[in-house]
Amino acid sequence: MPMEMSDRAATTLDRERARRWRDPALGSVEFLSATYFTHSYAPHSHEEYAIGVIEDGAEAFDYRGAMHTATPGSVVLLMPDEIHTGHAAPGARGWQYRMLYPGTEMVRAASGAGDTVFFPTPVIDDPELASGILAFHRAAESGASLVARESGLLSILSAAIRRHARGTSTDHRTRNDHAAARLIREYIDANYTRNLSLAELAAVARLSPFHLNRIFRAAIGLPPHRYLEQVRVRRARALLGGDRSLSWIALEAGFVDQPHFTRHFKRHLGVTPGEYRCAIRSR
Repeated sequence: MPMEMSDRAATTLDRERARRWRDPALGSVEFLSATYFTHSYAPHSHEEYAIGVIEDGAEAFDYRGAMHTATPGSVVLLMPDEIHTGHAAPGARGWQYRMLYPGTEMVRAASGAGDTVFFPTPVIDDPELASGILAFHRAAESGASLVARESGLLSILSAAIRRHARGTSTDHRTRNDHAAARLIREYIDANYTRNLSLAELAAVARLSPFHLNRIFRAAIGLPPHRYLEQVRVRRARALLGGDRSLSWIALEAGFVDQPHFTRHFKRHLGVTPGEYRCAIRSR
């Protein structure tokens, strides 16, 4: 059942906050510590796994065709490239959580197997794993020694895989196999800076706009315009490690202007481009 945020959280965290940072020593794993009340994530996906714990309140999110609710102590395990949302659960004032985003190769290495590690259940009740994730996350945030961070990361990945990974999902492996959807995805990847239209994409695929929109959404999990938005955000995220201005990055990534860029970036990553840049430069 969704829960209100505790009096402690409501008293000390009266405004939304989010801190995102990257640890180059851990293969550039990214971390997020955030408290949200009204923030709502747009449908999006991550190139990495998303692993975390709800500390307070409750988050609801749509994932793999179903709505899920994560309450305090819940472990969240999301697969790479799976579309999901995120917002305060009904009846909850907001939610407070800690997340980390390890890459696919890192998780595969931790499993000791060559196949993709598949987590079938996105919300899990595992107090021991939750405690381990929180302890590691806080240690990483406080600047613990490298060996402590490395050991903590390996420990929680191994535990999550051992207890909760299952055989590879056929659906996960084949959802992008439709030739037309794959063609259009590649076309968008190569032309994301242009003002693409559905008519142009349909012409490339030799399909009607209606049919293209339907098969693309079924295969990728997003309609073409939302996928284009995600590609632009990912491109901008990569550019934020450099010294170019935010206005230059906005245009380079295909956004109309900087406010447009900022709005969409936060809807996907939970922080503004400026906050993200400061975070990755501070490490």
